[in-house]
Amino acid sequence: MKVDFRAYLEAKYALDGRSLNREVLQNLKQGLAAKRHLRCLDLGSGTGAMPKRLIDLCPNTSLELTGLDIDAGLLDIASEQLTWKLRSLGFQTEKIGPGITARRKQQSVRIGFECATVLDWSPHENTGGFDLISAHAFMDIVPLQPLVEKILDLLVPGGIFYSALNYDGDTALLPVYSDEEYERRILDHYDRSMEIRRIQEMPTGGARSGRRLLGELAAAGFAIHTYGTSDWNMTPVNGLYRDRDAFCLKSLLAMIRGEASGSRGFSPEALADWYSDRSRAVDAGVLGMIVHQLDILAVKDSAHRV
Repeated sequence: MKVDFRAYLEAKYALDGRSLNREVLQNLKQGLAAKRHLRCLDLGSGTGAMPKRLIDLCPNTSLELTGLDIDAGLLDIASEQLTWKLRSLGFQTEKIGPGITARRKQQSVRIGFECATVLDWSPHENTGGFDLISAHAFMDIVPLQPLVEKILDLLVPGGIFYSALNYDGDTALLPVYSDEEYERRILDHYDRSMEIRRIQEMPTGGARSGRRLLGELAAAGFAIHTYGTSDWNMTPVNGLYRDRDAFCLKSLLAMIRGEASGSRGFSPEALADWYSDRSRAVDAGVLGMIVHQLDILAVKDSAHRV
């Protein structure tokens, strides 16, 4: 099964939303509440999940938001969906190139999109100008140390970094597979595939990006405001899945199988049997998946100057 990644990103929007750590999210909201205008940067913006949430999180704040991603097609979807969202909230919108400008009474929202790799990207204006930088299910696929340093430079003193849904090393499938050790090897291989990933010859956050990101932020001089778990719980309730969890489960099973199929440690026949068994369990409303993740809220010390 080939995974439609764009459809997968859309399908997991509700799952992500109910998984976000509420205490971390509430602290973010409190940190932004007094600001009448925010300049924001969203890393790995994809189809615009985090910008949508920021609009809801700051209902009376004027926003100037930049969404950054390497996939122009995803940013096109983000532009369409954010335009629809703003209109549904009563904003008058106008498309200017790939960007959006919107106004509602005294509130304005300007959203621009940049197609670039995050380490190579630089803003058109001087660095150090963002009040908030967000990253949503992103820090596992990028080199942490250089990116944390870049985030530090891009934030104003006292600026906030909010990183949500950072994978942190455990994926569980329930109930236990008939060959428990075989499934553990498949899931261990999936984690190892994240661990060996390299970007510009540098290791990425990988399978333990949550705890590693905490360490890199502290080492760079960030104040860690709060952090907590944001586990995905794709578990059936009376044989039924919430939202679009069934699609997410099948997509993740296909991703896990895809990584294992490239290894000599798994025969194609046994792997196909495992995948078919777990897929049937989804169809039967039996399979559950719990994925351990961390949300982190950090603040650039006001003593830092750029």
